[in-house]
Amino acid sequence: MALCACTEDGPCTALREGTAQCVGMTDSTDPPPALLSSTLRLAASSVIPVLGVLLVVFAVGLAILYSVQRDYYRKVGPRVAHKHGLEVAAEVAKRYALTGQFPASLTELPGLPEKPAFVADVALSASGVLHVVVADAPDGENLLKLFPSVQPGGQLVYTCRSISVAAELSPAQCVRD
Repeated sequence: MALCACTEDGPCTALREGTAQCVGMTDSTDPPPALLSSTLRLAASSVIPVLGVLLVVFAVGLAILYSVQRDYYRKVGPRVAHKHGLEVAAEVAKRYALTGQFPASLTELPGLPEKPAFVADVALSASGVLHVVVADAPDGENLLKLFPSVQPGGQLVYTCRSISVAAELSPAQCVRD
């Protein structure tokens, strides 16, 4: 079926089988320019609000994602620091089992695991207490301590105390001071 471009001032005449013919114009398969511009205006007017809604949804999604990610890292840091502290404590316990005394420093222990990204520092006191500092935690909320106790069989066991890590972020195995 052929389309024709009729203008408002040019009458269209009906032909057989439901087709139309414009007076003074030829039949064309291209849509008329007026129809194209009104179609484009209609498309543009319905796309802009949709893009605005998509932009708002995207911004809200990013805000939620940032919040979830921040909470995740705040909770993971102390747990990773605790786990690393227990690994270091196991090495200290091995040395204690061999010598009956605590090492003077952690550098005396050859089998220490590498410090993970969530651990800022690990220090050993003369009494065998391990101080594990959680990386990227606010000052004053970043210290776990592992306290040694010698069991009746001579085995060294460490217990964790959350010195300054918030209760909701502290590992379940750590006693809150």
